[in-house]
Amino acid sequence: VSPWIVLRNTANPNVLHPGGSATLTASLLQNSNGQALTTGDISVLLAKPLAWTNVVNGTLTNQQTAIGSNGQATATFTAGSPLSTGGASTQFDNAVVQAQVTVIAEADLAVTKTGPAVAVAGNTVTYTVTLSNNGPDAASLATLTDALPAGLTFVSQQQTGGPAFTLSNTGNTINNGIVSLAAGASASFEITATLAADATPGSTLSNTASSSLSVADPVPGNNSATASSTVYVAPAITSVNAASFTVGAPGSFTVTATGYPTPAISQSGALPDGVTFSDNGDGTATLAGTPALGTANGYPLTFTASNASGMDASQPFTLTVQKVAAAVSVTADLTPTVFGQAVTFTATVTSTAGTPTGVVQFTLDGGNLGTPVALADGIATFSTATLLTGAHAIGAAYAGDANYAPASGTLTGGQTVTQADTSTTLTLSLGGSLFLPELLLEAVVAPVAPGSGVPTGTVTFTDGVTAMGTVPLDATGHA
Repeated sequence: VSPWIVLRNTANPNVLHPGGSATLTASLLQNSNGQALTTGDISVLLAKPLAWTNVVNGTLTNQQTAIGSNGQATATFTAGSPLSTGGASTQFDNAVVQAQVTVIAEADLAVTKTGPAVAVAGNTVTYTVTLSNNGPDAASLATLTDALPAGLTFVSQQQTGGPAFTLSNTGNTINNGIVSLAAGASASFEITATLAADATPGSTLSNTASSSLSVADPVPGNNSATASSTVYVAPAITSVNAASFTVGAPGSFTVTATGYPTPAISQSGALPDGVTFSDNGDGTATLAGTPALGTANGYPLTFTASNASGMDASQPFTLTVQKVAAAVSVTADLTPTVFGQAVTFTATVTSTAGTPTGVVQFTLDGGNLGTPVALADGIATFSTATLLTGAHAIGAAYAGDANYAPASGTLTGGQTVTQADTSTTLTLSLGGSLFLPELLLEAVVAPVAPGSGVPTGTVTFTDGVTAMGTVPLDATGHA
């Protein structure tokens, strides 16, 4: 049997993406014995008709319908969208040969994700996620998934760019999808979650988003991305908001704060002279010193704790500088005394720091005794000889000054005034007439020292044991 001419039909390339093109080549270049045709053999075939038929999953253009001088004819095959086998047949004479093309789709989905470098416990964290299709084909059933890690609770999400996805979440797992994401297209999303208040300070919070699709991805290594944040804790001032110091006495108060990183503590507001503020660098600060004289008052301050979380904590604080406590002691130069006898009361005002100034008001049985007396070196005196007989409560009330607090004291045991002893002088004189003489009796009653004053009352004159009469003393002590 004589060898026959062999018809071949090839595709280059033989794997296409939808819309891609391949060159189909029909060739008559050898016989069935594998021998190459001569130029003379090929010249016999020139201009003989050749047909292109049976186009599958695509279109055919630029068909050459006759064998050229090179023994070949070509056509262009453009792949359709279904992912399957395609191609076309060529017919020469009674021979029909198919060129087969495989139509595939590939899409390089890439995920990028950004988040804050610092996540503050108890506050929200917002992530930005972008899903891009780097091609070459559309990504069918493209899906973005983000399963929030432990410690994060989903709050909300929104799409900020790109073709519309269907947004959904189940609890803390986010699944956003689209039927087809075109090559070269991208979509961006913002996801907001709350970080647990008890998140471990200094730990790393990692959140990963990933993509999937229904066609092949030639670069799977960029299908996910992770954003990592360091967990910080916002500062909080935990110490009380007030303290009291005393003029002239050393005082100290420690301000404490929590947070991560360890917060620095600052102070604003005027401090009293003698008192300073210092940050200890360990989450504490010290307010300390000895308030100077003249600083008794209230001082409104503000403490502020700050760290790299960017969320400062402020606390209004009141420092009260109190006056120095004073003590009052009361003494008498004589006790008891008799009526009319002079007595001097002394009030001594002392303190633990310095000598108080100001005035003292002496009191007698709860009422004022005289007018206020100025202190001299912390001492005030008051003298009187007018106390009535009986037991009396003697006190001294210190009014205080700019540095020393009011105080009072009493005379221990009080002041007792007894009756003064008296002496009576009797004189006799004659009066009347020669024929009717009269005997005049005069009694003079006087206090015996140290008593003083003019006695009052009555004098009874007697003759032996017989009372002659009772006469009241006049204003001079005579009867």
